Amino acid sequence: MLKILCSVMTVAFVATLAAGAQYRCDLNGLGKVKINAVNAPGMLPGKPHGWIKKEAQAFTLLCAMPDKLPQQWSKQSFQFKADGTGKVRLSFGGQWAAKKENQAWLLLTNIEVNGKLVPNGDLCALSKNSKKVEVPRGFGLSGTASLELKGGPADVNAAKVNHDNRLILDIPVETGKTYTVTVMAKPVE
Repeated sequence: MLKILCSVMTVAFVATLAAGAQYRCDLNGLGKVKINAVNAPGMLPGKPHGWIKKEAQAFTLLCAMPDKLPQQWSKQSFQFKADGTGKVRLSFGGQWAAKKENQAWLLLTNIEVNGKLVPNGDLCALSKNSKKVEVPRGFGLSGTASLELKGGPADVNAAKVNHDNRLILDIPVETGKTYTVTVMAKPVE
């Protein structure tokens, strides 16, 4: 019995390690702005959401790391081109895993677009949402995503996210322009 229990625990531990912490960002043009991946060298690859209806895929993009995050803070960047003017929703999180307990948590901060920190990109200015929870001003937190005060590099705040619990930001875009989105990310220890 002890051998079986040890085997089960070993398999669970290895599965958790295999999942690792991988950063991803899902983009949504909210049915108005088509989004095209710009798969440039040094950038995370992007592709339309393959699990939704074909006609809706042009308004979506998934940009994800193919590998695990390093243990220290690292910059993660991707590019997209807008085919429409309006807003694109950025939903920052981690990679999917079949079992929720295997969806690794990571910390994100210092969100930039085109090399400039977005307003409150260091997540330090706070306001209360409709549930009276403090969130970074200009951002949303879904599910049980949380804010880690001074959890980022140089004591800035960081969002604790995974696949099902996200940091959300809407950004304005213009037709024909290319956007580079960069975040600082690391796995939760």
